[in-house]
Amino acid sequence: MLSDWTIDGNGLAFGTPVSSSRIGWEGIKAVREERDRFIFLMSPSANPVLPKRHLSEDEQVALRQMVADVTATNRLGRGVD
Repeated sequence: MLSDWTIDGNGLAFGTPVSSSRIGWEGIKAVREERDRFIFLMSPSANPVLPKRHLSEDEQVALRQMVADVTATNRLGRGVD
């Protein structure tokens, strides 16, 4: 399970104690919000899941706004065919 997350205007970084990854918003096709999680859709085999229980309500609101902003500026999925 992914344990360390950083989400900012450049994209997201996530990892475990032994590995980590960073991807820009351009490499994320979409962000899907479900009842209990956010799913970052990248490819059929790599879709990081962030459980909402790891975020405060304010952090969830901020994430929704960030996704709206990168979508509005055409950055979300821009680098994905």
